[in-house]
Amino acid sequence: KELGFTVNAIDNVGVTVGPICSDAGASLGLTPSEGDGFYSIDSKIYPIGVSIVVCTASDAAGNMGSSTFAVTIQPYVADTTPSGPTTASGTFTVTDGVNGGDCTSIGTWDSISKTCNVTADINGGIIVGSNGITIDGHSKSITYDSGLITTPNAVSTIYIDDKSNVTIKDFHLFGGTVYSVTIKYSDNVSIIQLNAPGVRIVGSDNVVIKDNILNGLHFYIESYSNEPSSDILIENNIITNEIDIHNEGSGISFVDNTIGSLVILNSVGSTEMTISGNTFNGIGSMNSFGSPYHQLNVRSSSGGGWDIISGGYVITDNTFVGDGTGTAMRLSADSSTVTGNTFSNFDKAICLAETH
Repeated sequence: KELGFTVNAIDNVGVTVGPICSDAGASLGLTPSEGDGFYSIDSKIYPIGVSIVVCTASDAAGNMGSSTFAVTIQPYVADTTPSGPTTASGTFTVTDGVNGGDCTSIGTWDSISKTCNVTADINGGIIVGSNGITIDGHSKSITYDSGLITTPNAVSTIYIDDKSNVTIKDFHLFGGTVYSVTIKYSDNVSIIQLNAPGVRIVGSDNVVIKDNILNGLHFYIESYSNEPSSDILIENNIITNEIDIHNEGSGISFVDNTIGSLVILNSVGSTEMTISGNTFNGIGSMNSFGSPYHQLNVRSSSGGGWDIISGGYVITDNTFVGDGTGTAMRLSADSSTVTGNTFSNFDKAICLAETH
């Protein structure tokens, strides 16, 4: 590699000798530049590895100064990753078979890591067809097209059903519904760095939703009494609108998100949930259930919503920012811990079921 650099030697009397630079004892040769005391060292061919350059200079009084720096040259490694398609239309199933199933129609397949590296902007959708699959979108887009979508529910651009150890990352999803990503009856699934309308989770465990921007519609976690979802971490997302949860599972945590509003509609026997370190900033008059708007609404699915949920909720260190009206939080849950939260610009901070 050829490398040129500039050396600057300054003295209050004036530099009389140098700067003189050497690399492993060999003079590099100096070429003065336009400014006094500035020199350009002629380009040279540096070997692969580390070369130590020493530069010295002295003034009329015989004072000498020196400085060293290292030049590190690494061997050039050509990118041998095969280039994939740039556009694709249809619904593509990624498996751990030859060519990753349909992976090579939308990108390149790494059989060792079971990773489909997407290189194409897609009109249509993706189905995860095997366990252990990673699909890296590399910031490519998937655009919903009803004429091209053949995922089982016909509305999801990414569909995961009865699979385990799956990672979906770095996509922009356009169009469709709050079900743009569906995770159904699956285990150990990570959804990372998506910009998407929403995510639907049904009957699944050990799911991580992290570092996403979910906007345009709703972020939706849904499960029913015969399809509980549990051990779900929702962390460090920006979720612009309402989150709706119908859940009978346990171990669901919202941590360090920015959220418009969160509605939890559970049965009387539901178990614990953690809501911590989030910022709530939604503004509205009615929620999706036709009830008065609250940024955090924990209610039961029976008794008109006024029955008390058991199991306890941990609601700590959240920030609620309103528009000067309404109530920030409605809570209908026994054995809950509510501490360290801050409320600004509301008529009321917390409404308990018995006192609404």
